[in-house]
Amino acid sequence: MRTPTFLLGLGGAVGVAYALAVLLEALVPAVAAHRDFTLCTLLAFALVTAVVCFAAVPVARADDKARLTQYALVATFVRMAVGVGLVAGYRALSDPTDLSYAYSFMVVYAVLTAYETYALVRLSYATAAPRPGGASSPEPKPSPPDVSARREDRPPHPR
Repeated sequence: MRTPTFLLGLGGAVGVAYALAVLLEALVPAVAAHRDFTLCTLLAFALVTAVVCFAAVPVARADDKARLTQYALVATFVRMAVGVGLVAGYRALSDPTDLSYAYSFMVVYAVLTAYETYALVRLSYATAAPRPGGASSPEPKPSPPDVSARREDRPPHPR
């Protein structure tokens, strides 16, 4: 995925997350009291998504493709740690009386995590090695097995 495409998609994901958070505020009025937390969460997860995806480019281009899987697992842990830090920090600083702030947090978390997963999958496909027997492979494809022989002419199946 090229940088302008990624940034455009990230902007779209942020816009969708913000629109859903505003819709949630309209449906659940108690969420509106935590708008500052929602915006902070949106900014933090947009930043985490950008850093994770830009840092994944050299990892995806490495010869060892298992590295990208390991990187994705570490990135998931970092994302969860940031989320726990945001929630714990907000609870310590603001001392909310209810858990309505968690609704908008989960909406933002879900939308931006989905976009990050999409971007990493696209990145893995864009940097994947060509498959054997593909169009760019110099060796010919193996021919299919001969299925024209009659049943009587075939050797017995080992049991």
